[in-house]
Amino acid sequence: MTNIYLITGFLGAGKTTFLNERLLDSHGKTGVLMNEFGKVSMDSIIVKDLTGEFIELKNGSIFCSCLKEHFIEGLKKLILMDLDDLYIESSGLADPSDMGKILSVIEAEIGDSKLIF
Repeated sequence: MTNIYLITGFLGAGKTTFLNERLLDSHGKTGVLMNEFGKVSMDSIIVKDLTGEFIELKNGSIFCSCLKEHFIEGLKKLILMDLDDLYIESSGLADPSDMGKILSVIEAEIGDSKLIF
């Protein structure tokens, strides 16, 4: 069973700082799916060193059509690794209002016993 934590907030709100603190205190098998709106990511360099499993999606928002399919596939891949905790850090421009729909799609495909959101 994987605990999923969605970290959202405006640009500069402290999402990556919060994530780094959580990762430093992590005691289980942890994964991160990080979203950067731009083409280049500086935050991922630090986060990647703190976690075992890491996927980064750049150049758009994970909640818009430009990256949604990649987001769903990456999320499924990480969930199937039987992680204890999975952190999703969205870009500062993201609108996570359809996260429930995305999880419903994934639950239908892999089974609902693997997720806690």
